[in-house]
Amino acid sequence: MIVRLLVACAVFTSVVAIADRPKISEDRDLKEIDLESWDCPSEGTAKNPDGAERNSLKNRLASDFAGLNLKAMDTKSFLQYVAAFDAKTK
Repeated sequence: MIVRLLVACAVFTSVVAIADRPKISEDRDLKEIDLESWDCPSEGTAKNPDGAERNSLKNRLASDFAGLNLKAMDTKSFLQYVAAFDAKTK
């Protein structure tokens, strides 16, 4: 029984090893792209130094949540709130 299993594994392994690999196209050379003509700001458009430090890639001001009335919710109350919204949108 064990010998048959070993022979079967050996045959399977040899078939997998001999199988053709998928063909990959030969035209996979990377092309050099000149970015000098692109009109991109090098440092972004942050309005203040901490904005530039916060995210040098986006340089957007952080959202201001000071005037919003946000509810403090635990998981159960959040799921109830979402369920009510979901019921309205169906």
